[in-house]
Amino acid sequence: MPILGSSAGAVKAAPGVPTIDTVTATNATTVSLAFTNPSFSKLPITSYTVTSSPSIALSVSGSSSPLTVTGSFATNTAYTFTMTATNTVGTSSSSTPSSSITPDGNYTLALTANTSQMWTVPNSVSKIAVFAIGAGSAGNGGGNSAGGAGSGGGGGGVSAFKDYSVTPGSSYSITVGTGGNIAGGIYGSGNGGGQSSFSTLVYGDGGADSQGWDLGHIGGNGSSNIAGSQNASGGNGGNGGANNVGTVGNNGGNVSINLSGLGSISYQAGGGGGGGGKGASTGSGQINTINGSAGGAGGSFGGGAGGAGGSSSEDNPLPGPAGTSSNQRGGGGGSGSGGRAYNTSNGTFQNGGAAYAGAGGVGVVYVYTAP
Repeated sequence: MPILGSSAGAVKAAPGVPTIDTVTATNATTVSLAFTNPSFSKLPITSYTVTSSPSIALSVSGSSSPLTVTGSFATNTAYTFTMTATNTVGTSSSSTPSSSITPDGNYTLALTANTSQMWTVPNSVSKIAVFAIGAGSAGNGGGNSAGGAGSGGGGGGVSAFKDYSVTPGSSYSITVGTGGNIAGGIYGSGNGGGQSSFSTLVYGDGGADSQGWDLGHIGGNGSSNIAGSQNASGGNGGNGGANNVGTVGNNGGNVSINLSGLGSISYQAGGGGGGGGKGASTGSGQINTINGSAGGAGGSFGGGAGGAGGSSSEDNPLPGPAGTSSNQRGGGGGSGSGGRAYNTSNGTFQNGGAAYAGAGGVGVVYVYTAP
């Protein structure tokens, strides 16, 4: 007969009951199930089985925590999970059900942030998608005489990601970039746009500072620390019209992400502002008004148009009109250069003066949530 205290006669049995710790949705068809092994098992555990409620066919991979569980989960349906452990003798009883989770939840637009703020994850939200778009830079002021038109500002870049797992009650900092300040005065240099961001996860850079009064500002870039993110650059600003019309601002790049329940969601980076036009130049005896060259159009999305060059006639040179400011994420337009005219009272030429360029548009951050 067995000796008391000896393991020789110990009864080998099915494992004890495992404990499910957490369940996290990886995407619409996959969840990650973290668990603790049963405290009792005389024999090695050979497999784990996971069951869902509501019940669907599941595929389970992994031999230790966490398990990867895959299935065709119904949209906007909450699931709980139980699991069992098996060894060569038998199978354990089912674990206590996990907390509920909705792997394939439809997205909704939860926040359009036009100002910097803290955002707290609402209850029942398990994943988010974010689009961050930087602010546009201001255009450059033109010269006070014909030929010195200012350049357009650069558009803000964009970056986006989706299906990032979050915990209700967690807070994230949102920074919304400020548009570049208007540049005034002769050859005034427009400031760059501010960066927009969502925590440290995604960044939309603002349009760059001036690289020369008649050279278009460079558009900002997008970047992210999330795998699978999409990024696009803002459009470069148009050059000032040294000899003719201002150059058209470039279009901003585009990102497009498919969100469950909404389909393809697209946002465009800011367009570059158009360059200002060349001012007219008139000599002695030129009584009829000559108009300056046209400013360049702003690029899509939101690039401001460049101002036309100033008009001129004898004794009446006019300033170049201001470039158009952008409402959102686009670069401001460059101002047109002033006209140049003959002054009959002193026999010299006089200039019409310089105008303000357009301001850059403010950035924006969009947050989408799903259960």
